[in-house]
Amino acid sequence: MPHYLDDGFNGLLVDTSTSRALGEGLRRLLDVDDVADAAMGRRAQHLVRTTYSAAAMAQALADHYTDVVSRGPSRRLRPTPG
Repeated sequence: MPHYLDDGFNGLLVDTSTSRALGEGLRRLLDVDDVADAAMGRRAQHLVRTTYSAAAMAQALADHYTDVVSRGPSRRLRPTPG
């Protein structure tokens, strides 16, 4: 999750490796006020809608295919005998 969740910006990362770390993370979560919570939620929704929606994923694939086609024919791997 750290590759798309920016701790404190669009969510909270909680270390779950030990019970102590988990407890500290949960305490940190409880300390988030309603304003900060709503702001993180809006940022997270924006990230999902612009990066992971069906339209965004379709555009990413279309861009990829356009890039592949623009490179021209590629060499196909030939199976080796035996």
